[in-house]
Amino acid sequence: MVLIASCYFQQNYGSKLQAYATQAFLDELHIENMTINYSQIASYIKKRKILFYIAHVYIIDTFVSQLHQYSFKCRQKMDKRLKQDIFLRKQVMKKFENTRFRLTTPYSFKYLSKLCTDMNANAVLLGSDQLWLPSNIYANYYTLNFVPSNIKKISYSTSFGVSQLDKKTKKRAKSFLGNFNFISVREKSGQKLVSEITGDSPQIVCDPTMLISAEKWRVLLKTKNLVKNPYILCYFLGNNPWQREWAKQLKKTTGLQIISLIHLDSYIKCDNSYYDQALFDIGPSEFVSLIENAEFVCTDSFHGTVFSLLFHKRFFSFRRFRENYYSSTNSRLDSLLTLLGLADHIVEQGVTPCEMLKKVINYDDVDKQLGIFRSDSISWLKNALGVNQDA
Repeated sequence: MVLIASCYFQQNYGSKLQAYATQAFLDELHIENMTINYSQIASYIKKRKILFYIAHVYIIDTFVSQLHQYSFKCRQKMDKRLKQDIFLRKQVMKKFENTRFRLTTPYSFKYLSKLCTDMNANAVLLGSDQLWLPSNIYANYYTLNFVPSNIKKISYSTSFGVSQLDKKTKKRAKSFLGNFNFISVREKSGQKLVSEITGDSPQIVCDPTMLISAEKWRVLLKTKNLVKNPYILCYFLGNNPWQREWAKQLKKTTGLQIISLIHLDSYIKCDNSYYDQALFDIGPSEFVSLIENAEFVCTDSFHGTVFSLLFHKRFFSFRRFRENYYSSTNSRLDSLLTLLGLADHIVEQGVTPCEMLKKVINYDDVDKQLGIFRSDSISWLKNALGVNQDA
């Protein structure tokens, strides 16, 4: 039995899909697995994270990020239409969570260690995403410190979400990282941090969503076309008005309508006026379908880019954060596209759609490189789990 510690409960497409992919891939290996139920530990972790934010209020980027989330909640109370739209999205997200994940019996934080022994776990697998953010390190769940010493601890494609840690956080990280039996990370910045802290250089492996082929995603999610006429899908999370204007220029150039997913992590004013149709009743399955059937994809999302690659789409990726932003996740996008020889598909400000449309993707080459990356990642994971490499 392998227990998975992931952020399956987060209300965003990438978090749910990478958590689901982890479960699905273990199923493919015929490894019995369940995801640790988060419901009884959420309040404890929230309190720990609040204490972290109070102690680190001097980090402006972190403070502003929390302020935006609070502002988003306040706006929904004042704007009934927005509240209804976001509620609709939450409903389809919750439906995916309730129907797709095999969750353990809920245990309180105090008894997580008992959960591991009650389930006769051989290993606890820490999933992907930014699970080692400084706030999460202080919350002390994704550190797996609750796992008994006789049970294997594995991190698969885990990310710190930042490129540097302060001295106190580094000290905490050194303590818990030393207890892991196997560590792999998602990007070069994470590899560098682990190397600095532990002296060992972990392997960079692909995101769990890339362990599953496009064909298997179609079978797993039973995707279908949701929009009748050809369209440009826009999936932006960051507050960068010029990127929406760029999408409008692409619409003008191609004559295609813009289908957009808006107000995802926060309320963004420039989200309100650049699309032809905004969709809210979109869960993770529908999200993948929208990418699969789009003519073009414009996104500042890592997972938006991943699924564009898997489904061989013409896509344009944008950096979400400014270069010196404390919690920037730009590096994972840069690392992936550089590995696949597609770094020139990151749109820089000032470059026009006409210029970008001239760049053609050779998906035979991309699939070859992605296949090698996937194969190496699978070999690493099988080794960590103690699975026969021929299985």
